[in-house]
Amino acid sequence: MYNMERFFSPPQNENVWIINTGTELLNGITVNTNASWLARKLSFLGFKVKRIIVVPDEFEEFSNELKRALENKAGIVITTGGLGPTYDDNTLLFISKSLKIPYEVNEDALNMVKKVYEAMSEPLTKEREKMAKMPKGSIPLKNPVGTAPGMMLYYSGSYIISLPGVPSEMKAIFEEDLESVLKMWSKKKVSENIIKVRGIMESAIAPLIEKASKKYLNAYIKTHPKGKESNEPYIEIQILATGNTEEEANKLASEITSDIINEIETKFSGGKIER
Repeated sequence: MYNMERFFSPPQNENVWIINTGTELLNGITVNTNASWLARKLSFLGFKVKRIIVVPDEFEEFSNELKRALENKAGIVITTGGLGPTYDDNTLLFISKSLKIPYEVNEDALNMVKKVYEAMSEPLTKEREKMAKMPKGSIPLKNPVGTAPGMMLYYSGSYIISLPGVPSEMKAIFEEDLESVLKMWSKKKVSENIIKVRGIMESAIAPLIEKASKKYLNAYIKTHPKGKESNEPYIEIQILATGNTEEEANKLASEITSDIINEIETKFSGGKIER
């Protein structure tokens, strides 16, 4: 893990835009599991995911979305994909061009890439060296399971964080080198409870969920239908409660859960509730 002193001050806010890059995501060849994994991780760290965008490996498309995120004052922009050695892996070049920042070999990143190929007794070709080229001022993020480092760049109050598109590499960098930094920045803690309700239709419970949502403003309450509304109703009620401390978030989640269950038991009979 890097020395925390190397990182700048926290981002200007807790809003996050996720930009998933890859033509293969748009033509259906690859399922975009990175988006849902990142969104859930970030939500539980207390951040607010405002956009999830998929763009092809094209400069203009990528640049437009990156600029839009920054114009909307996103505190953090996370990109996935386009960090590898092939001709179409150009995410960091696109960032440099979009922000008019020099694109150059980062010595720390180069050392990371060298170590990987030296361990395999492989030469450092120009294609492999390309994975060490980043916008000037970037901080590389070590890739513990692959070759291409991730990247963090501070720009005008926002952080741009680039991760590989390979899910195992993206997750490894996030959990081993990035998550602790995000925890340091986050001002909120999040606690999740799930209520499982069988035998009562989602449409019947909807007014209770609306009432709870208006009552508990520091929580996200959402129903997810899992069965059939007509003859096999089964829903899960997701509760995401936020607080300044873990204890506060857990207490609020528990309070909301009990409140909703009491409301359901008071108004309905015949249903089965699990928590």
